[in-house]
Amino acid sequence: MDTRVKIVSLERAREEVTSLMEGAETVAVVQGWFDILRSTHVTVIEGAASDGHRVVALVHADSSSSPTVLDEGSRAQLVAALGAVAHVVICDQAAVEELTAIWKPALIVAVEEPVSGSVVEDVIQRYRSA
Repeated sequence: MDTRVKIVSLERAREEVTSLMEGAETVAVVQGWFDILRSTHVTVIEGAASDGHRVVALVHADSSSSPTVLDEGSRAQLVAALGAVAHVVICDQAAVEELTAIWKPALIVAVEEPVSGSVVEDVIQRYRSA
């Protein structure tokens, strides 16, 4: 399966997720940069799905941050490749707030901040903080 079909526009996400919820499905929203995709992201996403929620991942748009290692399309494609994810939407913070207000999901998880632009620097900083 080409998992890129899970990447949907804001308009399509509004319609499809609203339709899911009208059909008594519960939705979990996981939002973040997903730069670089980490095992903790997978754990959070799979945990939300195992609770019976349809997982919608909101990937922050490139215009929403300082430089990222991967562009928004690449980050969205990596998240879409996870089996537990139903839909992926690339959006800015205003759209995140709009969608969560409309959907009122059962679960909202913000997974992380963007990396510094250098994977090596980011890993060193995160391990120093741990």
